Amino acid sequence: MELFVGRVDFARLPAFGTGDTAMTPEAGLLSGYLNKTHAYRHGTIKLAPRGVVYSTHAIDIPDDFKLNPETVTIYDNAIRNSSALYGTGAGTIRIGDPYFQKTDDYLFGFLFGPGAVQAISVTKPNPPGVGVEGDFMQHTTAQLVNSESKIGFYVLSGSYFADFQFNNDFMRASLATPSFGFAAVWTRGAEWEFQDMALGEPLGMGMLKMFNRGFVSTRWNTSNGRVVESILGDPTLRAHVIASPTVTRQQNESGSTVTLNISPGSGAAGCTYYVYRAQGLLPPANGASAGFSLISGANSISGPTFQSIVPDGAQEYTFMVRAVKGVTTGAGAFNHLSQGTYWVYDPTP
Repeated sequence: MELFVGRVDFARLPAFGTGDTAMTPEAGLLSGYLNKTHAYRHGTIKLAPRGVVYSTHAIDIPDDFKLNPETVTIYDNAIRNSSALYGTGAGTIRIGDPYFQKTDDYLFGFLFGPGAVQAISVTKPNPPGVGVEGDFMQHTTAQLVNSESKIGFYVLSGSYFADFQFNNDFMRASLATPSFGFAAVWTRGAEWEFQDMALGEPLGMGMLKMFNRGFVSTRWNTSNGRVVESILGDPTLRAHVIASPTVTRQQNESGSTVTLNISPGSGAAGCTYYVYRAQGLLPPANGASAGFSLISGANSISGPTFQSIVPDGAQEYTFMVRAVKGVTTGAGAFNHLSQGTYWVYDPTP
């Protein structure tokens, strides 16, 4: 496998007001998804670098009370990936139901429970006096409409909801909430490989590594080598985010000399910066990064200002500034870049 893909699909979610045909609520959900992932990319939405994991189906009662193998899989996914993403320090992984708690924020939430198309953790009713959401921590698509957990990426295991073509599918609905829920994957017997995210790679690399290394259980993927794992959501999202800088031009400056004032984004103190320039107005014809040349030199600058003389004062130019900062994870250390902030030089008054 050479290319990772993701799917964002809010059709046929009646609980959220969408149906089989294009409707205004569906467009609103798509717009909301793009807005929240944009905010996450730029560091406006922040999530604690930690994971939370739980299984509501730990014991396989029909099988002589043996430990359910999918419980082992979900905890294995959580421990293996979290130790790479955040290290092994205290508090980097917690035991708890990702959907039940609503106050703490986590980058990753792992959950295994008996499933239905519209629900996870479908079990017998609560013991008397146990006040939890639904039946023994059961969570449904209908509940997600007004009940959002602060989880960025879901890793879910359970029956039926991975068949996400059905109405009110729980897995797709987990991405329809307003502020969180950027992506979700199904892990029935699969060992997702998100360790490369600990070195700055995107979510989709976990799909490539898992497929190409063959870490897929034959228990659930036995048909002629085919597998059923996929990513719901944007596969280009990353685990570690640096807030984009603020960029303005120095006041009372005119002519072809441009002095940019660069301020760090929220929580991004200590960053240095790369400055790029392209001729023409944003966006360049061939994409957001096409045509840009690095003009700040091979080494990043510390700011808070950068001065440049545009080659032709009568032409339009777009400047892009990206913050860079060293990041250390459980897998190693790397220099990470923020999303770019643009400033346009326009010679017209």
